[in-house]
Amino acid sequence: MQGMIRQSGASLLEVLIASAIALTGISGFTQLQSSLMRTDELLLYQNAAQQLIERKVIDLKQFDSIRFGENSYQSIATNNGGRIPAGEHLHPVQSDVSLSLTLNWTVERVYLLDTDNDGVKDRWLNEYSEQLPDPAPQVPSMKLIRVSVHWHDHDDGRQALAIETLISPTIGAGRLRQLANNSI
Repeated sequence: MQGMIRQSGASLLEVLIASAIALTGISGFTQLQSSLMRTDELLLYQNAAQQLIERKVIDLKQFDSIRFGENSYQSIATNNGGRIPAGEHLHPVQSDVSLSLTLNWTVERVYLLDTDNDGVKDRWLNEYSEQLPDPAPQVPSMKLIRVSVHWHDHDDGRQALAIETLISPTIGAGRLRQLANNSI
C-alpha cells in the first residue's frame, strides 16, 4: 500500500458541476428578481390608474344637476365635463419620479321610455337605438360613462384599466319646489 498516493480536494469534473449548479441558481434568482420588479411596476401603475379613475368618477358625479351650462349634467360628454381634464396626467411616486397616465372617458346617453304607448316607461334605450324617437328627449335618463386610463410599460407595451358607471340627473331644489307647487 505504499504505492498509493492519497489525493485531497475536488476533481475538475466536480468543480465544473458545482459551477454549473451555482450559475443555474444565480440565473434563476436574477430572473425572479426581474419578474418581481416588473410586477411591482405594474402594481404601481394600476394603483395610480385606479386612483385617477376614482377621482374622475367622483368629479363627474358632482355634475348631476339638470341645468344647462358648463357645470351641469348636460355638459358631461366624451372627454368633456368635470374639473379633471382628459389627457396626460403625472402621478408622483417619489420626489423626483412620476408616472405618466392618459385619462379618457366615453359617454353614452340612455333613455327610459314608453315603447308600447301604454303610459308606462318600460324600456331602456341607448342613443343609438333605432327605437329611439326623433327627436330624442332633451335630457337622458342616465349616462353610461366608461372611464379609462392607459400607460406604456417599460417594454413600451400599452396597458389599460377601465371602469363603467352610470350617472343620473337630479332636479335642483328650485325646480323641485316649482314642480311641487304646480301639483298642489
